[in-house]
Amino acid sequence: MKKKHLIILGIFATIWLPALADIFYWNKLPEKLPTHFNAQMVPDSWSSKAVAVLALPVILTLVQGLILYSIDQHSKKYDVQNGIVYTVLTIMPILSIWLNFVMISTALNNNVNRSKQPMLSLLFGIILIILGVVLKYVKTNPIIGIRLPWTMLSTENWRLTNNFGSKVFIVGGIIEFIVALFSSLSLMIFILAIIIIIPVIYSYILYRKGI
Repeated sequence: MKKKHLIILGIFATIWLPALADIFYWNKLPEKLPTHFNAQMVPDSWSSKAVAVLALPVILTLVQGLILYSIDQHSKKYDVQNGIVYTVLTIMPILSIWLNFVMISTALNNNVNRSKQPMLSLLFGIILIILGVVLKYVKTNPIIGIRLPWTMLSTENWRLTNNFGSKVFIVGGIIEFIVALFSSLSLMIFILAIIIIIPVIYSYILYRKGI
């Protein structure tokens, strides 16, 4: 088996690690676990522990598979680097660990809801930094990167936009870490919106300049 396949297999396996830990402590888990949360991170839907524990990694594995399939379909034509593929694929294992922790901690202690909003900001901060690293090195392709009509038509616009977006995402991720201190969901969403909008505006300005 090629090294690339082993790495990807390991990343997929990591998605299932939290579920395996849950199975190990199966008898200590409540019979019902939260499977959905509202905007305030308060659980509003519960399922049996078998469904809750197994559904999450199954869904994330399927999503991961679709992402990998989409990348593979374009990797040869657009030369998507292996390092970028590995980095993007780490997002699902991170989500698996975070979501499982939130699910189990809520079930065991329903008074920890207030602490979940800072954790959500930390999660988005980590994902933004990962994406920021990816944007720094990604070449023109229709799957990964800041894909706008004008970035897809101009190699230079793509390079400048994604390099700029890389800085914005990394700084935005650090800001989200700071936002976690304030436990403010609205502030977290506002920062996310700004992070997304700024590179788009920058890219459009380049386009209007003929780049």
